[in-house]
Amino acid sequence: MIINGKLLKKRREQMGLSQRDVAEGICHQSMISRVEKTNHITSMTLLQNICKRLQINVSSVVSLNDSEHMPLSSIRELIETNEIDRADRYLCTKSFERRLPQFALAEYYLLRGRVALLCGRINESRQNITWALAEVTYT
Repeated sequence: MIINGKLLKKRREQMGLSQRDVAEGICHQSMISRVEKTNHITSMTLLQNICKRLQINVSSVVSLNDSEHMPLSSIRELIETNEIDRADRYLCTKSFERRLPQFALAEYYLLRGRVALLCGRINESRQNITWALAEVTYT
């Protein structure tokens, strides 16, 4: 997953924390160094824990212009932070649905339904919720 390592480093320095402080109980200090330098992390859980420690939203450090790498958890975060238009754009990308594993489709349709409802598109919301229920039944 591509992230903004410079932003993480800047936030860490603003808080007066060392890499070791950020890593404590989460990962090794060298992982923090690598993330800050390479802008790459392989674990969403690890990223969430680092962001929690730094008191920063995951969506602010994930490279959101590449919808191929947008996890559903980042979409949920966009919705929770009231960035509905951005969430809608990513969810409506044709390749987004195709790249999801079968077990994630129910949540995908549920999120699309939630966004459509928040945008006032009631019929579209109903349709997506119906598809979400069908996926749950299927899986």
